[in-house]
Order: sequence, then structure tokens, then C-alpha cells
Amino acid sequence: MLQSHPARLSKKCALRGGNKTTATTAEHLTCSARKEKPTLLVNPLKLIISLFLPLKIKYTIGDRIECLQKLSEWFLAMKFQRYFKSGQQLLLRVLNKTRQDGRTELISASVVASESDTLILTLPYGEDDENQYPFEAGNDFEITTDALGLGIRAKGRFFKKIGTSRFALKLDPELEMFQRRISQRYDCSLGIRFSRAAKTLQTMRGIWEKNIEVLSSPEAPLVFDGFRKTRVNISSGGIRLTIKPPANQGELCLILIALDDGKPPVCTIAEIVWTCMQDETAMTAGMRFINILCDDQQRIEDFINNQKPNKSS
Repeated sequence: MLQSHPARLSKKCALRGGNKTTATTAEHLTCSARKEKPTLLVNPLKLIISLFLPLKIKYTIGDRIECLQKLSEWFLAMKFQRYFKSGQQLLLRVLNKTRQDGRTELISASVVASESDTLILTLPYGEDDENQYPFEAGNDFEITTDALGLGIRAKGRFFKKIGTSRFALKLDPELEMFQRRISQRYDCSLGIRFSRAAKTLQTMRGIWEKNIEVLSSPEAPLVFDGFRKTRVNISSGGIRLTIKPPANQGELCLILIALDDGKPPVCTIAEIVWTCMQDETAMTAGMRFINILCDDQQRIEDFINNQKPNKSS
């Protein structure tokens, strides 16, 4: 006849209540576990279990709130990481009322990393470019990008600088997906004055501000010289034209555009977004307007609309 192992017999006795000392110890440990504050885990599955199955461990209301906060943070991080990936290109629109003043002010940025509700970004405007723009705590931005075939829009605020080449934005929890509106574009010949130099973003903005003051002053001349007729493709958001090489993505240009509408020329800072070589002496460049008056954008739209043939004729 086979004999039971002593350890197994002892265990069976404990389960049946035969070993009162062991049973009492087990009960004591269970009671201690009930009084002990549970460890809050970041794993979302365990958080859900701890929230909805609190039968064995008594959680306080504070514990439950903390669990919900951690769960919310986890889902928020997963949402942002889905749409904001490393290397992704973003467009930041300045939302501060003191800086808007009827102006469109944009900044290109590239995602370095996404951490919970924080984006780590870098700018394409050269070395130490984060110090070229007056980032201040609380600066509000609208962030737009493309993902999954749609436009993605979020809002956030400047958080801090990280070294000399990176900075962080704190994102609001709301995330909006939208269908991008295609801006009207028009191929034509316009008078253009074009300047590009190795200037910082901050310096270019200062030059643009001075030009805007001159063009909007009562002493502004009625006729502006130095414009060269150039074949362009233009919209309220950007322009395509031929320039001399070399040119790099992210390079900044100051452009004056004569619309021949009886008003001073449009003045804008344009950022080179893409280039295509024609030959050794010429290349096509697509540019985005990153600093321009809203009224000037409307003038460009009106100009394009006026060039369309009258459907009723």
C-alpha cells in the first residue's frame, strides 16, 4: 500500500482545520493583507481588476481615484503615441492673443519623442534654433499634422527647454481629426522681391516686423520698385517658384509679392518645404508662409477668385 507524503498530509490537515496553528497563521496573514494598502500598478488590466473586483482587498476612495488617474494617463499616452511618432512633422500655430494681432504665425517642428501627454520637439531652423524664438512658459499653440490619411489637431502649451536643441510641449487631452481643406492655387506671373540669407528665425521675424510697419504707414510709397516678374503658383498658405541653388529644407526667405490690386505688396516670411532641381542653375522650391498678415492672406484669396473666368458669361 502506498504511503502519503508527510508534507502533503500536513497540508491537507491545515486545509481541513486539523492543524489549528497553521490555519490561525493563515487567517492572520489574510487579515493583515486586508489592512495593508494595496500597491497601485500601472498595468491597465490590473488597475481595472483592482477597481471592479475589490472583494478581497478593501480600497479607499483615494486609492480608487489614484487608480483612475493612472489609467487615464495610460490611455492618454497610448492615444498620443499613436498619432505623434518620432520623426513626424508638425505645424505649430501661435495662439497667444498678445502675439496674434491679425497675424498668422507658424512654426515647423519635428517630433523627437512622445511621453505621456508631453511632446519632445526640435525645430529645423539651424543650430540653437530653440533660442531663436521667444518661447515662454504658458505660450499656447495649436498643433496640426497628418496621420492615417486625416488631419490631426491638438492644443498644448510650452513646458520647458531641453538643452539647446529641444523643447517640450504639454498637450491638452482633446484630440481632433479633420478633413483638410484644399487651398485654392493659381499659376500666374507676379512681381516678386525675394531675399534669403543665413539669418536666424528671430532675426527674420524682426525684419518682417519692420517691413510691415513701413508698408502700412501713411508715408508708404504708392509705387514700389525692384519687382521682377516671376512665374509662380500661389495660394493663401504658400508659393512655388524657381530659385537659384543651393537651398535646404527649413531655410527661411523674405518675400514681397505685388498683387497689382492698388495696395502695398504682401510681405511674408516663407519656409522652404521641398525643392526639385531643374538644372545646375535653377531649382523649383515649394514654400510655406509662416509669418503673414491675415488681411494679406485674404487679399491673395480675393486675387485668385478674381482671376477665375466668369461662369455666367
